[in-house]
Amino acid sequence: YMYQDQGIVWTFVNSEEEASQMRPLMTDLAQRFRNRYLMGWVNAAESPEWVESEFGMLAFPAMLVQRQATGRFFRHGGPFTAPAISQLIHDVEDGCLGYDGRTGPFQRRQALACNVLPEHTTPAAAVAA
Repeated sequence: YMYQDQGIVWTFVNSEEEASQMRPLMTDLAQRFRNRYLMGWVNAAESPEWVESEFGMLAFPAMLVQRQATGRFFRHGGPFTAPAISQLIHDVEDGCLGYDGRTGPFQRRQALACNVLPEHTTPAAAVAA
């Protein structure tokens, strides 16, 4: 992805069983965001020190969205559903998420700047995360 001008959605799992459970969701997202985002898997159980040092991740399954190869990454903190993750990807693309490099990657939706997708317009989606 470093030379393809695409972002990546990192999925961190602890086992092949978790990967199998997440595979339909990630396949759906791969189709939705074809040519814009690649979907990547990391078996966190095999390299927990690397996952923690590179991404600060300690609990799994987990997901991160990264727009550029060496850019900031944003944790997915909601349900593992295609509409919720799609909304995060769109928010990252729109640049409407807050980021604090001093304390690590996190996001807070800036309600006036973010466009909420029609499939994700529940009252909770419009509130800052």
